[in-house]
Formats: sequence, structure tokens, C-alpha cells
Amino acid sequence: MNKTIKYNDWVAEINGQILTITKGKESREYDIKEKIVSVDYVEGDEYFYIRTFGRTYYAFKFEVDNFFVGDKFYNLNDEFAEGYASFQFGEE
Repeated sequence: MNKTIKYNDWVAEINGQILTITKGKESREYDIKEKIVSVDYVEGDEYFYIRTFGRTYYAFKFEVDNFFVGDKFYNLNDEFAEGYASFQFGEE
């Protein structure tokens, strides 16, 4: 699965099972362990979703103040599984 999402000055790139988030000159990588089935994104929205084979999906959000967050959910009833990504860019 390969896909690029652009939102304001954020870039999210999915290359195989790796999600790379870039803001400015800083990047973070996240390994999606489950096989990715689809990436859902509506242009201009601050949210995007990675659907996986099985019973999980990931919801990510480009937040204010350079903050990126993502959570993992179970598909059957949208039950929260775990916090997955949480990083504030530009804090160096």
C-alpha cells in the first residue's frame, strides 16, 4: 500500500506497512503491524484512517500546535484498543 496525504503543512506517507509523518524538516515513522487494506482520507479533513485486515483500524489526527495523534480501535464496535501515536513536532 502506497499513499500520500497532504494537509496544510503536514505530509503523511504510507509506504508498505510504514507510516511516515512529516512537518517541516522533522519526521516520525510508525510501523503498522497488521496488513493495511485501505487508507481513508477526505481532502481538507484533519483526520485520516488506516483500515487493516482483521478487526482493527487506526484513526489519526493532525492537531493544532504541531501535535499529531493516533489511536487504534476494534472494528466490531469502534472500541478503543490503545493509544498508538502521540508526538508534538518542533519541540527541539
